[in-house]
Order: sequence, then structure tokens, then C-alpha cells
Amino acid sequence: MSELKEVIREAIDNASVVRYSRDGLDYEGEDSFGYVVGISSEWLVTHYIADHLRLDGYDAVRIDDLTDFTTDCERARFLARCVEMKAQSPLPPTGIRVDSTRELLESVVENFTVVMLHREHVSPDECELGTLKMVSDESYALRWMTPTAEWEDDESVYRFDDVTRVTFGSEYETTLAGIAGLIDWEAPPG
Repeated sequence: MSELKEVIREAIDNASVVRYSRDGLDYEGEDSFGYVVGISSEWLVTHYIADHLRLDGYDAVRIDDLTDFTTDCERARFLARCVEMKAQSPLPPTGIRVDSTRELLESVVENFTVVMLHREHVSPDECELGTLKMVSDESYALRWMTPTAEWEDDESVYRFDDVTRVTFGSEYETTLAGIAGLIDWEAPPG
């Protein structure tokens, strides 16, 4: 683990694009790419580089789930050139706290309104989109949002310990939050 922390620290210091994956959780052969913009003993947060070759929101994954993490690959160097050509700069998400899963979720909802949660160890093919409606010391409940930005109530309560990935601030989540009237919508340039 200390070797991983060293590579992460180097990636932060050099503002390098990183490739990371989580065997058994990510689809086989699917790597994620981004700039490390936050870290704690539990969570790694990247400014995510989407398939359309630009920065698009944030991706938080549990450090213990990482099975591959590197800055040394051709795809990472290519993506860094794409981001640079588009005059984009990785930025840490404002107001996000990563010291615990509870703090992460609460701060994401406070600052980004809508969050997408993955609980891949217990529900590998599902994710939840919405906003927090209840929080306790060890669990939370969501006000669910459908893919068409409509609200659904669900009485399910989930454990913070089961959350494996948190995504927020992407065009997808932001568009749905705008359609739902949660934020003032500003169309991105281009």
C-alpha cells in the first residue's frame, strides 16, 4: 500500500493523468483515467476524463479496491494532450471532504446536489442516482432520481460501508439536476 501511496503522491505532485482500475468491480478491460484531486486513507478522487476526451466530473473510488494505478501508459499521455489542447485544467472539487464515506456523500450533495452511488460488492450491476434524504452514523437513504430526472421515493436504507464508487459533477448528473430544477442551468461551451 505504501508503494501505491507513493505513486499517487507523485501523480499529484506532477499533475499527471493516471490510469486506475479495480479488478472484479470494473468491467473487464475497462480502465478509468483522470487527475488525482483528492485523497484520504479511504478515498481517491479524480477529475475524470470521459470517453469524449475531456474532463467531465469527478470519480471517487475506495483506495483498498484499486488493483492497478499508474501514470506510465500511452493512453494517459494521449489524454493529457487532449485535455491540454482543449485548454482544460484539473481542479479539486470545491467543498468536498473525503475523510469518511459519510462526509464524502454529505459534501457532494451540499456542493453538487445530485450524486451517483455504486455498491458493487453487494449490487454489482446497479447504481443509485439522487440526493440524500436521511443520514445516520452508519447508513443513508436516497431520494432517487430516474434517468428522466423524475423523483421516486424509496424507503431502502443503505450502509456507508457498502459504497464503492461515487461520481458527481459530470455533464450527466448536472443535466439531470438542471432538468429537475435543482440548479440554475448554464449550457457548457461548445
